[in-house]
Amino acid sequence: VDFVEECQPGDLAFFGEENQSINHVGMLLSSNNIIHCSRKVKVDSFDHNGIFSDKTYSHKLRVIKRIKS
Repeated sequence: VDFVEECQPGDLAFFGEENQSINHVGMLLSSNNIIHCSRKVKVDSFDHNGIFSDKTYSHKLRVIKRIKS
């Protein structure tokens, strides 16, 4: 998936800082919501920058992959 606007429910989003390993993954529920687990399962807002939680970005978006066709 090249752009967040093209994402679909079920796509996987991978997160991590530039030049580092992927360290987090979540499944998109919609174009702006993601379910992920970081100590507990949460549904948070999501955009081209990453996961937005508690008034800050908690994870930097690296890539979105579609696992179903």
